[in-house]
Amino acid sequence: MTGVPAVHGPADGQRDEGGNVNVNCEVTGFVLSGAGIPTVYLSGDNASIGAVAEIAARTGPVDVAVLFVAMRP
Repeated sequence: MTGVPAVHGPADGQRDEGGNVNVNCEVTGFVLSGAGIPTVYLSGDNASIGAVAEIAARTGPVDVAVLFVAMRP
C-alpha cells in the first residue's frame, strides 16, 4: 500500500509561498499492489487531474480505480 497525493476541492488550486493549496486542501489516496494481484488506485477525496497525472507517471497503469465522487441534486 502506497499513499499518493490527492487534492480536495472543485479544481486544481494555486499554491501559496508555503506550498499550501488555497481554497482546496490536501488529502491522501492510495495505490494497492503486489505480486500476482491487480493494482488498485483509491482516489481518496480527490478533485485534481494534476494529482492523478502525477500518480500515473509514478506508478504506471492500474487495473482497478475506485473513485470517490459527489452527486449533486
